[in-house]
Amino acid sequence: MNSWSPDGAHITASNATNNNGYVFTAAVITRSSWASDISLVGHENTVEVAAYNPRIFLRDPSQPCTTANICSVVALGADDQALSVWQTKSARPLVVANNAFERNIMDLSWSADGLTLYAVSSDGTRACLAF
Repeated sequence: MNSWSPDGAHITASNATNNNGYVFTAAVITRSSWASDISLVGHENTVEVAAYNPRIFLRDPSQPCTTANICSVVALGADDQALSVWQTKSARPLVVANNAFERNIMDLSWSADGLTLYAVSSDGTRACLAF
């Protein structure tokens, strides 16, 4: 499943791979140009689902609210039983939960306040991550 950022500027597409097809990614696509300059790389199998946090964050709260200082947060769930949380302007995940489930992650959802992430797996289990 794909997910739109809370400001509507980006969509993160799951099930992406790099050009040689061996690196699993989620592509962050810019709405205005449909360019995909950002790839979230780190899962060992197909990324099944992406879910944006409903809130927009400041990268550095001590700095003013400018375009360069704001970011979105997106969670990814994959067939490698791992869950990752990314700041879309960063090349590395903020959090990775490896082997969170026994089977692939099927769906993700954030609470309205953006502080809780819910995940469900095809093994019939669910998880709740509080931030």
